[in-house]
Amino acid sequence: MKVEVAYVAYDDTKFNSPEECKEYENRAISFMDEFNNHVLLLDMMGRPIFYPTGFNIEGFMTWFHQAYGECSYININAELSNDFINFLDFDLGLIFPENKVGLYKYDYDEDEWVSLR
Repeated sequence: MKVEVAYVAYDDTKFNSPEECKEYENRAISFMDEFNNHVLLLDMMGRPIFYPTGFNIEGFMTWFHQAYGECSYININAELSNDFINFLDFDLGLIFPENKVGLYKYDYDEDEWVSLR
């Protein structure tokens, strides 16, 4: 018989050590901090979809996916890091507007974000 121990991150990625797992989760947390500081999601009426405080990383990711699915507009107030954009694209599989400050509306016919200013 063989016993294996794995440390499982918020997205079910497995690691051999708690340090590796924590580092992986801290990376995601830093991206979510960048998101909270520079991005605002808005619903179809233009109302902000605010992040409820007090969530752990699992709760934040659940909220984030739900909020992203409900948003029709994204306001970006500062250029975002390439690492953050790659995280959204490759790790989360989300379509995100170009990395420029501005307000964007999702065009459901073209399946892309369109700049409004």
